[in-house]
Amino acid sequence: MNSIRIFSDRRRLAALFILPVMSLALFFSGLEGFEAGKTPDYDAYLDSVASQAERMSCSSVFGGDPGSFSYRNIQKTAEDFEKLRGVAAEPGEDAAVESWVSFRAADWGFVLAVIIVVLAYFDEQKRGLSALIRATPRGRGALALSRLGTLFAASVVFTILFCVVPLAAAFSVFGGLDGLGRAAQSLSIFRTCTLRVTIGEWIALYLGAKVACGMLSALCFGLF
Repeated sequence: MNSIRIFSDRRRLAALFILPVMSLALFFSGLEGFEAGKTPDYDAYLDSVASQAERMSCSSVFGGDPGSFSYRNIQKTAEDFEKLRGVAAEPGEDAAVESWVSFRAADWGFVLAVIIVVLAYFDEQKRGLSALIRATPRGRGALALSRLGTLFAASVVFTILFCVVPLAAAFSVFGGLDGLGRAAQSLSIFRTCTLRVTIGEWIALYLGAKVACGMLSALCFGLF
């Protein structure tokens, strides 16, 4: 019942409907003429990272003190990239993923949608409904679980609307779905990624993180 009341306000439902529609429209408007970056020569890039780390380590500014944070950070970065030796950057149809990753308006829409859900809980508190529920036996725990469940479901739905739908639209325009098994570093925008994952795995990690961020954002906004 708690979650049903949250989404019973027509204005909120209208806003939650309009936001993803506007986001998708903006996304489509930016696809025209979009060109993906060239597949990088990844071995050459790793060589440049290693040589830059060596130069900075010898610098009096960054590498003067082996125990300093900057020196240790330089060494850690070089080690992380060195572990990627052997990763093959393969060319493919990258416009779909690159246009999707570059689209930032969806992030703002996602945050606004989460805020709308949080504001709904604040309205519930003003009406005194939360206090009544807490006063019942096990009411506080039941209320917290109900809100967590509602928030998780909302985060999943918002991730689908603001992330999965535009990605599917991008694949329908540019193709490239069969190239998700390539290394993430095959995309020019991912050449600084130090994870040894495929493009498909990176997308799955991103979507999972998006759901988690939605829940954490609401907690930061004072949901509880």
